[in-house]
Formats: sequence, C-alpha cells, structure tokens
Amino acid sequence: MWKIAAHFGNVIIRMIAGIVASSMCLYGAYAMYDSYYTNKQAFSSWDLEQYKPTQTVEEGNDFEDILAINDNVVGWITFPDTHIDYPVAHGSNDIEYAAKDIYGEPSITGAIYLAAQNNGDFSDHYNIIYGHHMDNGAMFGDLDKFEDASYFAAHPSAYLMTPDRNYTLMIFACMQTDAYDNHVYSILRNNRLSIDELCEEIKENSAQYREVKTPVKIIAFSTCSDAVSNGRVVVFASAIETDEILEKEVPLSVGVRKAIGHGQSPAWALVNLLCVLVVCFAWLPVTHLRKKYGRKKAVKKWIAKIEDANSENKDDEHLKSLEKDLRKFIKSFNIGCILEPILLVVSIIIFILTENIFTPMILIDKYTPLMLALVAVSIATDIICFTYRGDQPEETETVSTTKGD
Repeated sequence: MWKIAAHFGNVIIRMIAGIVASSMCLYGAYAMYDSYYTNKQAFSSWDLEQYKPTQTVEEGNDFEDILAINDNVVGWITFPDTHIDYPVAHGSNDIEYAAKDIYGEPSITGAIYLAAQNNGDFSDHYNIIYGHHMDNGAMFGDLDKFEDASYFAAHPSAYLMTPDRNYTLMIFACMQTDAYDNHVYSILRNNRLSIDELCEEIKENSAQYREVKTPVKIIAFSTCSDAVSNGRVVVFASAIETDEILEKEVPLSVGVRKAIGHGQSPAWALVNLLCVLVVCFAWLPVTHLRKKYGRKKAVKKWIAKIEDANSENKDDEHLKSLEKDLRKFIKSFNIGCILEPILLVVSIIIFILTENIFTPMILIDKYTPLMLALVAVSIATDIICFTYRGDQPEETETVSTTKGD
C-alpha cells in the first residue's frame, strides 16, 4: 500500500513541477505574444477597413455596416501615406474609448474618438479627436511625423467622412504641448472671437505652421508624446466641406463580413491551454517515457518465465495468481495506450475549435470545465491503466511495480 501512496506522491510532484515549468515558459511566451498582439491589433487592418463607408454622389456615405458594429461611430478619418485610417467614436466621456476598441471590447490601445464635449455631428467650430500613440505607427503613432518640416510640407491634407457630409482637412500646424494646456484642450470655443484667438496661439507656439484661410471649423488631432512627461503632439486642420468622393478599395469577399478576433469568442483562455499541456504530459511523461512504456516488454518476459515454471509445477497457486495479475495488467496497459492518445487528440481539437489565440488572453472561459474534465479523465486513465496492483514477482527489480510516468 505504501508503494502505491509513494507512487501517487511522485506523480503529483512531477506533474506540479511540469506545470510550473510550463507556466514559466508560457508566461514568457505570453509576454512576447501580448506585445505583438497589442501592436498588431492597433493597426487598421483589412478586418476593420472592410467596414469603411462606401460613397456615391447620389446616396452619400454608407455608414450602415460600421454603425451595426458600434452606433457610437460618428465619422471615418484618413491621413494619406500614414497608418491613420480609422472610424471615429464618440463616447459619453473621454475615458470610455481610451480603454475600449471600436468593437466595444476592453483594449489598452483604445479607439480613435471625438471629445465627449463636442457634438457628434462635428457642428462645433473647434473639435478634438484623440488617439493613443503606438510606437509602431498604429492609431495616432504617425502624428509625430508632422513635426518634421519636410514631412509636414509634403502632406498638406487629410479627409474626414461623416454620415452627412465629407470634409477635406487642410493641415496647417503641428504643436508640441502638454495635457494641461487649457488653450488647446478647451472645447468651449464656439464663437468667432475665440477661434481667432486660438489660431493666433497656434501660430505662435507650433513647431510647424503654414498659412491658410482663416478656418471656420478646426479639428485638432491629439496624441501622446514621449519627449515630455504628459507631453502631447497636436496636429491642427481646417475642415472644409467637400463633395469629393474618396476612393476606397472594396474588399474581395462575399457573404457576411466578420471582423477577425470578434467572431466566435472575444478572447482565449490560458487555463484551457494548460489543460492540453497536462493531458500531453500524462501521455508522454517528460522524464520517464522509456520506463513507462518499457514495462510491457518486461511484464511479457515475466509471463514467459511463469509459463515455463508452470510447466514444471502445475499446482503452484501463487504462480497462477501471479500470471493472471500480469496478464490483467497487460490488458489495462493496452487500453491506456489507446485512451491516452485519444484524450490528447480530443483536447487539442476542442481547444482549436473553441479558442482563438489571435484574440486577447483571459484566465478561464465557458469551455474551461470541459477541458478540466478531460484532464481529470486523462490522469485517472494514467493511474488506473499503468499501475500494477497484483501479486509481486520475487525479482521486483525486473518487473516494475510502480507507475513510471
């Protein structure tokens, strides 16, 4: 009995060690994955741009698809030759879309959003649009390019589409400031005098500036700057209504459009992946592979020896009982060799069908109980099928009586 208890203790210790080691490796891999995923998802890739409104002279802008995803979308901003090509959301406050993507999912990259104090139809004389600064150029990461004189000179315009009208944005200034600049971040500029004063302040303090006709409507694009604590880079543009139809490449797809990472599940569960690894660990023990699967051959040798002994002494009940126990072990061993790979394949298939590792990672999801049940069945199979519990041969060093995984 003590051998079985010792065996169970060894199994548990090895399993804990394996899980800890696997978890450390997974954490390191996850840190790299999380950084990659965060940066990648911040780009306006095909799965988002397929919802970019189409335009016709007769019918105006088609915002139905993007509004079906998020009815807080009020426009679509495009800066040529940059990564800036995003829908613009309008939340109830300026924190909402700083930590939530356009699909409504929590995200540290947030979304591009219009200041909550502004009217959602861009009817204000002064409007501020915010976006996070990503080092890879995603979101508003390319705004700091306008601090360069040659780049500023080569990129004089951008475009804003709204459900009602289009704007050509004549970029006239790029300024470095901080988050506490009341002149730049005050939305209460809905009269001609305050707009004129703002234009003078912009002209005096901007790193890059070009003369434009006095704007009727100004749109400021604000993002963080690494150069100063709480620093901000702000690009200012004069918004001019236009009937120009912006070209858009129509995605070559059919059927219902679905954004990648927002289909069957918004996230994948780490515990589910660990369950797959534990099932694999039970099937292919890392340190005792040869010992586990080599016992069948050793047991067959013992059966052959017992058969020879029985031919000389047919009345030896101990040998008969021993042979019966060994043959029973062979049968359970064979069953285990069939069940364990099946359980592993099933766990892998379930993980692939229910999880999407290109989405954000969470700890558990609704499929975790099923994965834990597979782990329990796998461990039970390993203990039941690969543990010899019968009479012990005299030469215990030849026939292992403990489980070797």
